[in-house]
Amino acid sequence: GKLDTKKVDYKELIDYFKGTEAQVFFEKVKNKEIRISYKPQNVDLIPKNAKGKVNDLLKKVDEKKELGKIAKELDIENILDNDIEKISGGELQRVAIAATVLKKADLYIFDEPSSYLDIKQRLKIARFIKSLAHEDISIVVIEHDLIVMDYMADLIHIMYGKEGCYGVVSQLKAGKAGINAYLEGYIKEDNIRFRDHKIKFEIKPPIKKGRKDVLVTWPVIEKKLGKFELKTTEGSINRHEIIGIIGENGIGKTSFVKLLAGVDKPDKGEMESNVVVSYKPQKLESDSDELVVNVLQDAIKKHIQDIANPLNITGEAVAYRLKQFQKKNLVMAFRPIINTAALGYQYYNILFRLRRFNNIKKMFAFFKVHPNIIYFVKYLGAYDIGIDLEVNDVNELRKIITQIKNLFSEDIESYTSVLIYQEHKLSYLPK
Repeated sequence: GKLDTKKVDYKELIDYFKGTEAQVFFEKVKNKEIRISYKPQNVDLIPKNAKGKVNDLLKKVDEKKELGKIAKELDIENILDNDIEKISGGELQRVAIAATVLKKADLYIFDEPSSYLDIKQRLKIARFIKSLAHEDISIVVIEHDLIVMDYMADLIHIMYGKEGCYGVVSQLKAGKAGINAYLEGYIKEDNIRFRDHKIKFEIKPPIKKGRKDVLVTWPVIEKKLGKFELKTTEGSINRHEIIGIIGENGIGKTSFVKLLAGVDKPDKGEMESNVVVSYKPQKLESDSDELVVNVLQDAIKKHIQDIANPLNITGEAVAYRLKQFQKKNLVMAFRPIINTAALGYQYYNILFRLRRFNNIKKMFAFFKVHPNIIYFVKYLGAYDIGIDLEVNDVNELRKIITQIKNLFSEDIESYTSVLIYQEHKLSYLPK
């Protein structure tokens, strides 16, 4: 529960769990009586920490001398000579599982082993992991796919809590009983309801299609990516539809979606360009908080409730993340929200679009000393600079805007003024 602690040593763990079975476990781990092999969650980060051919990297961890056997069981024989940076997400997952299993261990821990895998590979990996368990070997699996979990697990712990705040681990339950309790959102033995609703799978009635409901169409499309060739038939997407794309890894699902989204251009055929597409890629290129801020900044400004509410982001999680941002100097300062109307002032926000940026520093220097301007910021988006100011009336506002336009006439292209009646929350993101 110590979120700010970077590392906890074995002594602290052993003292904390004194008198429990966990104490004995950590003592054995510390004394190397129990060996652990762990497959991490974020396999997409592996190419950043390991360089070279898949075969060479796996040989380094092959303590059992079973690389050939494991490679065959995990269907990675044909990629052993590939560079680790050039393989797909599903292939990375199977390589990570292979690296974990090739080590000699008493306990194997797999963190989300089914992510990036297609349906066929998920079932195959589930059978493979299940086959590892025997009298001297134990397996722990963290998994979101309930079908995979139901197949693999003999016993299940349910974890519940609040993100970034606390987590509670339930008592052991039999596999199917644990999954049913999770779907129910209620642990009978502890009399704990950890979710205010049940998870139900309902069948929706078919939606009648008409020509007027067609959102986008495409002709026959062809795209060549190295040795791989993708060919599609013509098709369409209708409004109010949710379309799923399933199939094995490496047959062009992601490539097809990138063509639909306009991320890549087809070699043959043209996509309609009169629709706006929002695309979530398969793999993120960085795990830094700063990248998350930059990527989400525009969406957060426009759709903060649409994003935050479905993700169930708690106040505690937000407070914790803000502390991390402050430590990394991503958030530099905070300011209070004052009810200026109660003081007899009008509160305006002026947004400027600039034609050039030569005098940004001079503009900010002017804003800094102006008695009416209480805040100024540089934006990314439709406008370049924004200022907040307090005035007695609209006439005083006009005088200030005229003053700014006269001083920086060659820099300012246009502006928009907004009268703020009530301010609930401001969220400015770091540049």
